[in-house]
Amino acid sequence: MLPALILAGGLGTRLAKTVPNLPKSLARIHNTPFLQLLLQQLQETKIISKVVLALGHRAPDVIDYLHTSLFSFPIEISLESAPLGTGGAILNALDKIDSDYFLTMNGDSFFDLPFVEFLSFHRKMGAQLTIACTELDEASRYGMIKMNADSQIISFSEKSHIPLKGWVSTGIYLMQKNLFSTLPKTPCSLEKDLFPQILASGTRDIAKRQGANEDPKDAAKLMQPKTDSSGCLGIYGFPHAGTFIDIGTHLSYHEAQKTLKPWILT
Repeated sequence: MLPALILAGGLGTRLAKTVPNLPKSLARIHNTPFLQLLLQQLQETKIISKVVLALGHRAPDVIDYLHTSLFSFPIEISLESAPLGTGGAILNALDKIDSDYFLTMNGDSFFDLPFVEFLSFHRKMGAQLTIACTELDEASRYGMIKMNADSQIISFSEKSHIPLKGWVSTGIYLMQKNLFSTLPKTPCSLEKDLFPQILASGTRDIAKRQGANEDPKDAAKLMQPKTDSSGCLGIYGFPHAGTFIDIGTHLSYHEAQKTLKPWILT
């Protein structure tokens, strides 16, 4: 079993006028909190031991919601006293991650990811960080990811107003905890700061391998990466064409009402 971290502490500034009285993670999709869709998605994987919610803005509202919900895994809170960004939120929550590996999900985007294939790909490629990716016609508005023929990530690019087709991060990651152990706990962006920093570091000796559980059914053992011949860290993209949408803007939030309707449990 494996812990999962959901990043749900953002201010949601762009969505504030559309959803004025709720944190972004509780914005309703056909009267269902968006966070509930993510938790249901994780529950269906049947490999999640617990979920850690990284909360900040309007955290009490999210905690109140959790008191009325029941899932197959326990849920713990990692609280931010001040905005930390996506990278800082992960660093702040590491003490609550009790496994060498963990899933991370953005709390404002949904991706119809086949988790079994995702984990199998991670193992096959010997990765220590795998980013679920999808190809979009206007990828440049998200920031683009460039991969080589083996799906290894070789560069990240900033958002652009020039429409370009390409691969983007869908906000779901499989990470080695020790990847972040030497980084200071300061506010930062996962995509803009930490990932490029890790990629540029040469990836050598950032993380030390740790032993897996002897139980072959253990999910953490399944994801234990192989050591490549160069001893370098593998950062890979997992390409998939599933449904992807974020709710960060007025337009995308209203689009999500239609796009995510099939995932609403009745």
